[in-house]
Amino acid sequence: PPPPPPAAAARPASLGGGFRNMGNTCYINAVLSAVLGLRPFVRDLLTAPLFTQLSPKLPNLSVFRSLYDLSSRRAKTAAAAAASGGGTSGPTRPLKEAIAQRCSQFAGGGQQDAHEFLVDMIDALHEELLAASAAVAADEITPPLGAAAPLPPPPPEASLPTALNFSCEVEHVLRCTRCSHEWTRPELLRDVQLDLPPAAGGAAAAPASVDRMLESFFAEEPLEVACEKCGHNAARVRHRVSRLPRVLVLQLKRFEYGAFGVRKRTDAVRCTPTVDLGFCCKPEVQPPPPLTAAPMPTPSPAAASAAAGS
Repeated sequence: PPPPPPAAAARPASLGGGFRNMGNTCYINAVLSAVLGLRPFVRDLLTAPLFTQLSPKLPNLSVFRSLYDLSSRRAKTAAAAAASGGGTSGPTRPLKEAIAQRCSQFAGGGQQDAHEFLVDMIDALHEELLAASAAVAADEITPPLGAAAPLPPPPPEASLPTALNFSCEVEHVLRCTRCSHEWTRPELLRDVQLDLPPAAGGAAAAPASVDRMLESFFAEEPLEVACEKCGHNAARVRHRVSRLPRVLVLQLKRFEYGAFGVRKRTDAVRCTPTVDLGFCCKPEVQPPPPLTAAPMPTPSPAAASAAAGS
């Protein structure tokens, strides 16, 4: 007989219910359900010093305040949602409005692309926290009048929730086709965009696999670029990961553009439970930041109230 299903107590605790649909906002709900289901990210987001230090330097309508409020509400409703089999985790309108300040395409009520919203949300969050850290650092140089004690240093960029969880560093190694001179260009990625293989004509092809698409993304390719040494305008470039992220975001590029207009490919894609990135990593690749075993932090009532009040 098949083995019995795992006991309910052995399953991870829920992080809360779903999100209200405000009309054509399924893309927001899908992104939030995925991102706020990442326990390491939520733990880093709810870290008390992060809110205490940086929130005074942020505008009332900000991506950080909105995500902090949603994460706080989601944590509080987890038990109720588990007991009732449902529930909602708070309004998403403040987050939508905060991102629309930066990306006007999200200001209206039309349907939008979930991946674009995800990337813009992470970018906006990172830029907000960087700007707030810089403002805190400026206060260290010129403390506010009446400051009773030296201010703690701002969190470094590498310790921000976005950097800890989504930052992947890639080195592009270029080799001149004339003089064989090599040079390296680093790049920070927060997502990897994968091309579907060319559509097969006639007979049905086997489903494409994420592994093969990753191999294609990191494959060596020609590049038109001036050599740093001889000036020749052709090189070969290979790509290798120098620092792994905790969370690797993959986008399948299903839309094609051409003389026919825009077309969405509906090819089946085979996913596997694990992906081996050893083929594209440097031998001395830096591993992802370690995960903490600390319990999920509980936002203080004052901090949660301040975030919700924004």
